[in-house]
Amino acid sequence: MDRSSRIGFDAWAGRGSKASRGTGRECLHRQLAQMVVGRIFHQIGTRIEWRCSSGSAQPIMITLSTDPRDGSHPGALAYAQPFAAGILVFYDRVQRFPRQMRAHLLAHVLAHEITHVLQGTMRHSESGIMKAHWDDRDLREMSAWGLEFTPGDVLLIHQGMAARRLAGPVWRA
Repeated sequence: MDRSSRIGFDAWAGRGSKASRGTGRECLHRQLAQMVVGRIFHQIGTRIEWRCSSGSAQPIMITLSTDPRDGSHPGALAYAQPFAAGILVFYDRVQRFPRQMRAHLLAHVLAHEITHVLQGTMRHSESGIMKAHWDDRDLREMSAWGLEFTPGDVLLIHQGMAARRLAGPVWRA
C-alpha cells in the first residue's frame, strides 16, 4: 500500500512583513523542520513529499504568518482546516521561543496540523504529537528525541490517507 502524502507549500512565503523574504536562519529553521517532519512520518511508514507548488492531486497548503496583528486563535501556534486541506502557522508566535528549539517546535507544529488534515478531524490525543496543549516536558522532549504518535493516531492517519486516495483528486478553480 502506498502511504505517501504530498504536501504543497506554495504559501511558505506566507503573510506578514518578513515572511516573503525570510532570513537565512529562518530558512534554515524551515528546512530543518521539513526534515524532522519527514522523519516523524517515516517512523509510522508514511512518506511526506514536499513540493514548492500545488501540482499534486491533493496538496496540503501551508501558510506561515508573521503578522503579529493576527489575533485569531489566541495562544495557538497554528491551526488546520482539515476539509480545506489548509494550515496556517503563526510563525511570529513560534519565533517567541528560544532560537535553539524553533526548528523542532515548528516541525512538531507542522506534524500536528498535517495530521489533522490527514485524519480529517480536529481530535486530539492524551499524549504525544497530537496532544491539544504541550507542556514544558513536551517542549523539552521535542528538542531531545521528539514526540511520537499514539497507536490510535497512526491508525487514523492511515485510514484518513486511504479515504483521501479513494476520494480522488481535489480540483480547485
